[in-house]
Amino acid sequence: MRVGLPEESVAAPLPATTPTVTPIESSEFNWSWEMLFWLLPLGLLLWGVVALIGGWRRRRQDPWLALLTWGRKAGRPMDVDETTAEYGRGLADYVVAHGRAEPGTGRHVAGEIRALSGDVTAAQYGPGPLRDDALARIDARWSTLRGYLRRLRLRKSGRTT
Repeated sequence: MRVGLPEESVAAPLPATTPTVTPIESSEFNWSWEMLFWLLPLGLLLWGVVALIGGWRRRRQDPWLALLTWGRKAGRPMDVDETTAEYGRGLADYVVAHGRAEPGTGRHVAGEIRALSGDVTAAQYGPGPLRDDALARIDARWSTLRGYLRRLRLRKSGRTT
């Protein structure tokens, strides 16, 4: 005798029944204005989150690397043998020569670029207290310069330096 299995005489076969299936109604998409009521705020929320993350990333970006990236895109990349001060002067001259904005904007941007490169040099090579002041000035200059760089349009041409 087997343990755990029912005996043949106890288990009777179940009667065969055919399952009844009810047809499912049409699953077509039905538009409802209530959906717009929920989708619109969700879309605005998603847009706001993306804008906040983008702004946070721009603020967290290193100012000097951002300026190097902008200079490369503008047509004036940094040479391998250039120092930060030399590149700052060269990029400032390039902005003045190739700017298509209001006359004072190019000169103002060039002055900020020169000052930023000088502050970067001071932060790299200056003594401790001078470095802290230079880092604060770098952030302040970059926040000013970033707004100008968005609006500044340059005529791209071959590099002559």
